[in-house]
Amino acid sequence: MEQTCQFSDGRQPLPSHAEERGGVLTISQTRKSDEGHYVCTAHDPQSGASADAPPAHIAVRQRELLIVTNVSLAMALTPQRIILASKLQPQVDPIEQTVPEGSPFRIRCWVPGNPHVHLTWRRAHGDFNEDSEQNQGIFTVNRAELTDAGEYICSAEDPRTGEEAEAPPATVHVTPPTTVPDVGDVERGPQVSPPEQTVPEGDPASIRCWVEGKPDAELSWKRADGTPLPFGATDEDGILAISSTLKSDEGDYVCTYHPPDGRPKESSPSRLNVKAPGGPPRPVATPPVLTVKRGEPARFHCDAHSPTPAQINWGHGDADSDLPDGVVHEVDDITIEAADESHEGEYVCSATNEFGTGIAEPVKLIVTDEEQPPTARVEPRVWNGKPGDRHQFKCITTGIPTPKVHWSGPNNSPLPHDVTELDGNVLDFANGRTELNGDYTCTATNPVGEASDYGSVNIGPSLTVKTTPAGPRLILTVGEPLHVKCEAFGEPEPEVEWLHDPGPERGDLPDDYKPVTISEQFIRHPAIGLGNAGAYTCKGSNSHATATKNIYIEVVEPSRVATVSILGGSSQWFEQGEPSQLICTATGSSLVDDQLPTDVEEHNEPGLLHFPNFKNSYAGEYECRGYRNNELIASSSVMVYSSTDETEDAKCTFTVPDTIIQVLLDVSSESVNVGDRAWFDCKVTGDPSAVIMWSKEGADELPENSQVTGGRLLFNSVTQENAGVYKCRAKTKAGPLETRTVLNIGSSKRKRKHTRGRHARRSHRRRAANASATKKHEQKHSLAHSTFGSWFSTH
Repeated sequence: MEQTCQFSDGRQPLPSHAEERGGVLTISQTRKSDEGHYVCTAHDPQSGASADAPPAHIAVRQRELLIVTNVSLAMALTPQRIILASKLQPQVDPIEQTVPEGSPFRIRCWVPGNPHVHLTWRRAHGDFNEDSEQNQGIFTVNRAELTDAGEYICSAEDPRTGEEAEAPPATVHVTPPTTVPDVGDVERGPQVSPPEQTVPEGDPASIRCWVEGKPDAELSWKRADGTPLPFGATDEDGILAISSTLKSDEGDYVCTYHPPDGRPKESSPSRLNVKAPGGPPRPVATPPVLTVKRGEPARFHCDAHSPTPAQINWGHGDADSDLPDGVVHEVDDITIEAADESHEGEYVCSATNEFGTGIAEPVKLIVTDEEQPPTARVEPRVWNGKPGDRHQFKCITTGIPTPKVHWSGPNNSPLPHDVTELDGNVLDFANGRTELNGDYTCTATNPVGEASDYGSVNIGPSLTVKTTPAGPRLILTVGEPLHVKCEAFGEPEPEVEWLHDPGPERGDLPDDYKPVTISEQFIRHPAIGLGNAGAYTCKGSNSHATATKNIYIEVVEPSRVATVSILGGSSQWFEQGEPSQLICTATGSSLVDDQLPTDVEEHNEPGLLHFPNFKNSYAGEYECRGYRNNELIASSSVMVYSSTDETEDAKCTFTVPDTIIQVLLDVSSESVNVGDRAWFDCKVTGDPSAVIMWSKEGADELPENSQVTGGRLLFNSVTQENAGVYKCRAKTKAGPLETRTVLNIGSSKRKRKHTRGRHARRSHRRRAANASATKKHEQKHSLAHSTFGSWFSTH
């Protein structure tokens, strides 16, 4: 069939400057008069029949090159609207993927160099999965179905210009999950889905394991290389869930099926790939305008501003055009040895990394025979900062030829070591401090003259606030006491206060609800409840500045499961007349009740039953009961015998102590000061294979001056920043166990920060009078471990 193209309005002929060849209509230079509908007509030379395709519309907005490709026969086409040379070029990643049914998948859409666009997704055919979402160009399906297979199209619209464009379709293939062939009575092995997945670092990930026909199968997960599962991962009902992935979580995971009557069976590995966070570059080219005399050199520079290595390219007029003769691309720069009119115009820098391409705003070169003296203007004129702040001054200049810029310090002094001249006439202050105060001068010079301007630096005194414990997140169990101190440091002496907005009055609070007590520097509660959770703000202020720090208090229900164990076994012998003791351990808080013989004391350390002088009459059965919120949660018994009791026949008994899995905490010192060497020892008894991990509440990592060796957390030289709550978490064969301790740091050099009012000063005097006793009490409380229990004599 032959094909011709005709102008549809009145069947007018094609424009004289248009060319049609082989079904392709080309207009090398469009004009406004070319706007309209174009129709492709196909003729059959044998039958003489012809058919028209739906019209294609050309809207002319600017002078660009247009190529309209062949529009096929009328029956196969839909009408199209063509907008010339759109600068929007949305991209998608991945362009094609295959996922098993039931697994998640995502597609990312973006426009390089244009963060302002609006991005929307649609399916080429059919509706979206109900369990899907799209956010900032990322389309996600949490659980793929077979009907999700097909093409997905991303549309981009620039709200500033109204331009629209579509990305190439992204194709998704969905396959049924791998099944195990039916082999009769042979026990089936476990299956996993997905077999492989890639997630960005910080995103959640999950792998499902099951056995066909065995909904109640006992399943467990492990890493193929034998290392422990990621910290915080859950393994429940065959689903391994990681709430926030790290690069270290990458690897193969294996599911094990434990049949009731047979050997364990392992699945094929499921591969987890964790992709480091990143994005396309955001390049910046400088200077924005460069004016040089004819025959003078010129240079433009481009910074990729990329999180990963990037490749920089330059174009003349746009990012994809070739550079004129005489323009040399050198790494990140373009240079011209002798500029003339052929080099004038805009130059565009683009940078590409593994995540995409970014395009900088164009820079312009002007070549002239005129000469103009320079001007200089510093922005901003004044920097009012605080110690530690970072700042930049920018010197904006004009002049022909383009002036050279030089910065100098106050009174024409050299620049300090941490004040640096950067490209683009920028002066960078890396670390604000009062010694930098003064005027910094930008001097612009060219052959015609010189100009200068200055920016002033004014660094005020600092003000910082500190809380003990450090936070910012404090997790407490219902019934635990709360005690947080707020301190402020600065000159002049700052005042401190706590702020808390309880929000609107709630009707779901219990009748015995008690709010947190706010008293000067402290917030306190004797037994915290769920209704006390929320944000509390420590505020410090003086005549120069104000600083705040938020503490987020989370209150959780205690676990309903607990185990009470007695060290030394269920049968123990004590010598008459000798001091003896029984130790009861478990996890959680406790309530101690004294229901013992009057001459047997329960030691002030919870869970310790002390016999100062053991008597034959003390022999019998003793029961340790663990309480939480006045409710009995667990108990354990021990038979106590007197080794010198002559009223009974001699007997020989072999006793196998109970297996006890517990976490105990030892400390290096009851008093820790700044500069001391200190440590915590976390010990697990009853499970030599337990894995111990240390963490600090409210922090992603342990302090830099700490190290973990085995179960010991060691501080080589304690600082005030080390204060806070530390958690020891042990993974045992009976499940995870956890205990916490508070590290309080003392320092004789730190002076007390005053609070407002006469009442505050009286309180300080009272606190000072009891400082020693209070300090000892706090230290003891902070170092208490989770041994607890209440003793009862059952004879």
